[in-house]
Amino acid sequence: MAGATSNDASTWQELSDQLASRVLLLAEQIRPALDELERHEDVPKRVRLLYDIDHGVARMRRLARDIQVLAGKSLNELGVPAVSLLDVVRVAASGIEYYDRLCVGPIAERALLGHAADDVASLLAVLLDNATRCSQAPAVISTRSFGDGSLLVRIEDHGPGLDPAWVDALNRTFVRPVPPMSAVSGRRTGFAVAHRLARKHGLGLALVCRRAAEATPGRQGPQGTVAMVTVPPHLLCDLPEPAWNVGGGRILDSSRAAVAPSSGVRARTSFADDVSAFSSVISSGSANDAGGDQPGGAIT
Repeated sequence: MAGATSNDASTWQELSDQLASRVLLLAEQIRPALDELERHEDVPKRVRLLYDIDHGVARMRRLARDIQVLAGKSLNELGVPAVSLLDVVRVAASGIEYYDRLCVGPIAERALLGHAADDVASLLAVLLDNATRCSQAPAVISTRSFGDGSLLVRIEDHGPGLDPAWVDALNRTFVRPVPPMSAVSGRRTGFAVAHRLARKHGLGLALVCRRAAEATPGRQGPQGTVAMVTVPPHLLCDLPEPAWNVGGGRILDSSRAAVAPSSGVRARTSFADDVSAFSSVISSGSANDAGGDQPGGAIT
């Protein structure tokens, strides 16, 4: 924490990490009992209640991991198999409150290396949480592949939007080294988590405001935000067989979210070029970012 002595900061980091680890352990201990109950329950109302509890445990796990990230104690998932991008999206969605407001667009048929998959899911969960929290209109997540082997994840919402000056300040922060936690950053811990995870894995991270003139003619001020994450080629690989359950996260069944494959590829030079390019097409909705298919449907 800014303003604290190094000993005080170290003590709080250790305490936060210990408490977060205990919460993660509790979440893992709850899972077998929940799985057993879900397997043997056939009353729809009770099944729904069990799923709600399951969802709460997933959110609890995400919160504990975020605390570890802020404490500088995030784990390296060594020896974990590669995870499909679709499964990473599902794990991210399971950690947010309004997952039913998420629409999955075209997702590239690629996979993330195991040591980065859980962190990328945590980063996407931050952005998806922000995208779905302030608007009942579906937020759309999709991907776009580039000729150099990298990939862009795009999350678009139709909420009230963020202050453009604050978004500019955030984008300037995202390209700099991670600052210590402070009273200001402590009020928006999600972006602090996203910044740390992006820097850890060399991911590009930026936000763009959608203008009301582009989204709804006649309205004034910003309306909605587009969040973009660029994944470098060295973190990507071919799809694994079979799909893996990321770090204990709950992967939703594929039948519950229709997803179109991605095939579109174009050349790019830098993440800054991506921000510029996507700023110019925000008003179109860009449902065809990864090959021209329309978003498949909400995760439910």
